[in-house]
Amino acid sequence: MSPHKRNAVYYFFANALASLLPFVMVLLLTHKLSQLELGLYSMFQIVMVVGLPLVSLQLTSVLGREYTTRTTEDFRRYIGSCMWISLCAFLLVAFICILFNDLLEKWLELNIVWCLLALLCAAGQGMTAIMFFIRTMQRKPISYAIWRIGSAFSLSFFPLIAIFFWQSSWQAVAIVQAIVSIMLIAVCLVVLRRQSLLGTHFNGCGADYRPYIRIANGGY
Repeated sequence: MSPHKRNAVYYFFANALASLLPFVMVLLLTHKLSQLELGLYSMFQIVMVVGLPLVSLQLTSVLGREYTTRTTEDFRRYIGSCMWISLCAFLLVAFICILFNDLLEKWLELNIVWCLLALLCAAGQGMTAIMFFIRTMQRKPISYAIWRIGSAFSLSFFPLIAIFFWQSSWQAVAIVQAIVSIMLIAVCLVVLRRQSLLGTHFNGCGADYRPYIRIANGGY
């Protein structure tokens, strides 16, 4: 088998298995949670889905153009600036949620704590998406498959463990997913740092402010 076909097989099975794991998780949750709890967990997932583009700003689309045109040191600073942008976006969205807490609780039946945990899960997904992109651009299909399946497995398996052995409630699933998201963010930052892909010069002279300009222009 040629390298291109072999890589395509790796990507296919990694994405297929990573998509299958959440589906299996939902099937098991339907047997453990009541209809009310499933509805509340669905609202938690909706906040996560809506919050994903808000806290991650779809930075992978910007990185796609910058990876091939920048030097290694310049790309390090660019990723570092993207991390700061994501952090600022997360804090801004969290502040807006706190500001409109009463309205969100009225319409979503979720208090501010669960909304913030959903945003944290969205931030974890955004960070892992950056890792998926970097592994793809580096042409490391096996590493991509490990990251893809590992993150999906962690976000599906550990919540199920909590359901069966800790507390049979949607809150337990949400809490465990938030904890796993924090761990994924930490692991991603450590890996980026160890591979010299995360710049640390964030002062006025070292930071790269061009991501702000790209995002302001629609990401182009």
